[in-house]
Amino acid sequence: MRRQRRKAGGKPETFEVEVRELGFLGDGTADHQGRRLIVPLAMPGETWRVRRWGHANTVEPVACLQASPDRREPVCPHFGTCGGCALQHLPESIYDALKIRRIEGALAAHGLTAPAPITLRKSRLGSRRRLRLGFGGDGRLGFRRRAGREIVEITSCPIARPDLVALIEPLRRTLRRLAAARRGGEVTLTALDAGPEVVVHLPIDPERADREALAAFAEARHLVRLAISVGEATPEPVAAREAAILTIAGHRVSLPPAAFLQATREGEAALQAFTACHLAGARKVVDLFSGLGTLGLALVDHGATVRAFDASPALLAACRHPHLEASRRDLFANPLQPDELRATDAVVLDPPRAGALAQVEALASSAVPRLVYAACEPATFARDAAVLVAGGYRLTALEAVDQFLFAPEIELAAGFVRVAT
Repeated sequence: MRRQRRKAGGKPETFEVEVRELGFLGDGTADHQGRRLIVPLAMPGETWRVRRWGHANTVEPVACLQASPDRREPVCPHFGTCGGCALQHLPESIYDALKIRRIEGALAAHGLTAPAPITLRKSRLGSRRRLRLGFGGDGRLGFRRRAGREIVEITSCPIARPDLVALIEPLRRTLRRLAAARRGGEVTLTALDAGPEVVVHLPIDPERADREALAAFAEARHLVRLAISVGEATPEPVAAREAAILTIAGHRVSLPPAAFLQATREGEAALQAFTACHLAGARKVVDLFSGLGTLGLALVDHGATVRAFDASPALLAACRHPHLEASRRDLFANPLQPDELRATDAVVLDPPRAGALAQVEALASSAVPRLVYAACEPATFARDAAVLVAGGYRLTALEAVDQFLFAPEIELAAGFVRVAT
């Protein structure tokens, strides 16, 4: 919102609007002088006083003049200013329908439909095991404000695990004492098997006094590990109490600092259960964009031998099992080709938000009989699914996995089978 103000300049215009419906991201929409406006935090049937700078399509909500009787009381005192959540005001039925509509709308844009009503698997409050917070030179620690870089200081977070929330205040006090933190930065908090890990992302290399202060913080808070990352450098551990282990599909995995992982244990389990169900009986499996082996490891105990591919050497090094062979490969620039997938019973892929278009185009020309595609962005998934369907696959199952409570994001898992010709 502040970005819009700087770009537009001048004085804002204040007026009232009636909110008609919800957009795909959960914002209210309203018509004003022939234009469709986006009204954050608003619900259908409500009247709002809003503020707009210039000709921006997104307005700033100022006051709710007439609230919907369905509006839900937020579970967090920071809701409305903190940019971490956008949907706490929605009742459960509207919230669930919005998440599913995001997937259905993305599919419809490519001429596809879900094979059955979509089931939504939701994580519970207090289950988020990874937080990425920003901190400023003024000592504030929290999430970024919506559509801006300003930090909203938080004291609690109901979606996060309590052991991570308990670190916020002592971490704030420690950061305020660091000379290297005066330019601001970020911290990543992760809940591992034996306790929390903290990675401090700084713009400059900290001096010895700062490192000692962070090591003392790690000891006082019984952290499994504390690491420092300067700029884009790989995080460097400065204190470690014991091995940084996370159990994935029953297997102990040694995590690199701040490594990518599924946001909640429940969400991870839902994706693994879907994969195991739809690839049951597969013996030779290829795991693409494998990361830590989150989905591939769910298959080895069912008799599968897995070939895993990912671009990150650190993640591949953590992905160890006698029946899992991990190889480094940039699947965007160098996707596996059909001849490399011969004698493969099934493929599982879990790409980033950009999807996996080049790899999917190669899969569409392959003879692999079954696929599972886990996605964190419905739009790119639908694009890729259309390529698979055009190549002779049929979408047979789809399930939504809500690991990001009160955010518009939604993950999904989809099963495909090759149609006999």
